[in-house]
Amino acid sequence: MTAQKKKICIILAGGTWTMAKNKEVLMVNQEEDISAWLNTMPELNILADTKVVFLSGEEEIVGPELWEKMAKFISLQAKNYDSFIIVSKVEQLILTANALTFLLQNINKTIVLTGAQMSGLYLRDKKDLAQSLIANYGGFSLRANLINALQVATETLPYPSIMFGSRLVLGTKANLERQKNNYFFSSLDNDYLAKVDFGISLKSDLSYPKKATKIFNKINSKLLILDNSLSDDWQGIKNIAKNYQGILVKMQRESLTEEQVKIIKDLTIPVIFYHPVYLNPAKFGIHLVGCSWSSAIIKTLWVLSNFHKPEDIATQIARDIAGEFLNI
Repeated sequence: MTAQKKKICIILAGGTWTMAKNKEVLMVNQEEDISAWLNTMPELNILADTKVVFLSGEEEIVGPELWEKMAKFISLQAKNYDSFIIVSKVEQLILTANALTFLLQNINKTIVLTGAQMSGLYLRDKKDLAQSLIANYGGFSLRANLINALQVATETLPYPSIMFGSRLVLGTKANLERQKNNYFFSSLDNDYLAKVDFGISLKSDLSYPKKATKIFNKINSKLLILDNSLSDDWQGIKNIAKNYQGILVKMQRESLTEEQVKIIKDLTIPVIFYHPVYLNPAKFGIHLVGCSWSSAIIKTLWVLSNFHKPEDIATQIARDIAGEFLNI
């Protein structure tokens, strides 16, 4: 008996550059572009029962508004699909994966993110880069990335993950790198969910979290991001901070200056101090240690959007919600 194909929804939100057989560059900037775009990848429906949904075009900004839109669509459609694939802009895939991780907590649906090596509406603006990718890699990598994403989307993945090139990595652990004109993603703790060689070797014993599903619809808080390098002038921050819900400080130096401490203590909004490995204890502020910088930004945005009491903010910042704390 033939196994029933998985139902997979492919959500398009930029990052859709591909190439037809006649070398014409195609992308999806409006719903009417989908048919011609799909004709370049006839394999998609062989691998799964796919439905392609247009969410945003190549020029739309990928940020909180679009992340909330993605999360809302997935939460409403979760019962209709086995898995979801997000095709979006390569430079924003890590932030997008983190946003979906915190908005759709323990949703028990496989969510895979991928995209092309390039995005944007106008080829003429990126002609040299496009020609280099075509000459060296035969195109923009979307077709291969999407086929691999479809194959891993039929499996159980615990949290939103990025399938790009030869690696599948959790969004909360991903790091974007570039060699010449070619993007690739590495894992910050060298822990990959799958590797692609002659086939896809998936990590064993992957499962959905055994936690209650929690769906959030807001990640649009106003966050002021600072660092504590000596070159940064913090004068005037008290007035600037009035327009924000919180401050995230990336600790470039081990400790604050006396002047920085004085300024922070005078603020009335939450201040979160971030470092990937270690922070000295302090009697003020909230510490966020041991996750990626991308996760720190998105987690803080999510916390400030959904929690308002200082003790709740501190509790949520410290909690390992979706494997964001790295084993390094």
